Amino acid sequence: MKFKAFKIEKLFNQYDYLLDFTKNENIAIITGPNGYGKSTILRIMYYLFSSNLYPFFDILFSSCEYTFQNDNGTTTSLIIEKVLQVENGEGQSDLLSDEHTVLRISLNSESQKIHIEISKTAIESAIVSAGYSSDKNGNWWKKDSGEYVTSHEILIQHPEIIEKQFIDANDLLMFIGGLNAMFISDQRLFYTTFEIGHGFKNTMHFNKAQVLYDADWMRKNISNLKKKFSESFNAALLEAFTSSPQKTILSSNLKERLEKLNKNISTLINYGIAEQNHRIVTSINKQSESLLAGILSSCEEVVEKALIEINSHIKFVSLINKSGFPDKIMSIDSSNGFSFLSSKGTYISPEMLSSGEQHRIILIFKLLFRIKPGMLVLIDEPELSFHVIWQTSFISELKQILGNKNILTIIATHSPQIIDGKWSLTTDLYELTKKTRS
Repeated sequence: MKFKAFKIEKLFNQYDYLLDFTKNENIAIITGPNGYGKSTILRIMYYLFSSNLYPFFDILFSSCEYTFQNDNGTTTSLIIEKVLQVENGEGQSDLLSDEHTVLRISLNSESQKIHIEISKTAIESAIVSAGYSSDKNGNWWKKDSGEYVTSHEILIQHPEIIEKQFIDANDLLMFIGGLNAMFISDQRLFYTTFEIGHGFKNTMHFNKAQVLYDADWMRKNISNLKKKFSESFNAALLEAFTSSPQKTILSSNLKERLEKLNKNISTLINYGIAEQNHRIVTSINKQSESLLAGILSSCEEVVEKALIEINSHIKFVSLINKSGFPDKIMSIDSSNGFSFLSSKGTYISPEMLSSGEQHRIILIFKLLFRIKPGMLVLIDEPELSFHVIWQTSFISELKQILGNKNILTIIATHSPQIIDGKWSLTTDLYELTKKTRS
């Protein structure tokens, strides 16, 4: 199922937009002046795809429609309308977000039509029942710990809150639950965490560098892959030594295979997966041929599988090191995840890089390691802190990273350098507004 189009009416009580995503290359670019809703549109898409309906109450719009094309060519539409409940039980369209507003959600396809209404107070009551309170500014915190959290974090931790709103519409809930998106916002250099401050009893709010979080994820990932490889490699060696001798093959062929195996192991060593003692060091003679043939047969598959598993890691290092970060180079290992060495051999922690370098690392990291099959990718202002060369290469690098994954990526940007002449991929909100008003 493909996300085909998005329509929104009375965004900010002003704008009507219809966005078509059936253009080529699985890349859609939204442009337009500030204030026309580029970022808001991305967020509205993300909220539905992440099953987070709560923010819809605070966005000024009358209705939005998501159109999907099914594998058999038919279409399915999901419509969210804001309706103001009145005393006689009837509803009327309204743009306000108050305690009387409900979301009317409708799913329409050739095989079924479902609709349900969800109120803001019902969601908030379920959040309170899950152990949270809110202040007069609408901020939420855990009652037992005093830790402040966003509504999005609450709904991720407690999916049952939204599930309760769909008691009579399970098919609609399953449809929304089957959607998946990754949103790379313009505020991406830091992530929020709540910890016990030094000398304090209560939790405090901290902003930490996103690159450190990503580097720690990489450290854990490399450590897990390293352990998995070591166990598989040792098991393969044991199998070779305990199994029946293999039929002797040509020594020249054994030599080529041994050289290739050790070359691949060296690659794994460079990415922190293997150790030097994993290299097979032996002389090839009549006495060793049979044993070596068994070792190669057992270990080649293990090494090839490990190389496939670190394909994204290799791309990551390659793209970063080709970026032209001045006088520094990236490396990956199980101790630091990823880190940098200066041209003089000095260790550089990722959070000490420039904002532009950090933005680039974060973007490429998310695109390589956070994307799942069938996911919608939303990127807000990828050009932030980017040199013009990085901007003009962004779309081509995006295609290189995504490859043949058939993933729709929607980008909101102000930068003509990001577009880099690919105007057929763009939709300008200002131009749509002019057409609507004419």
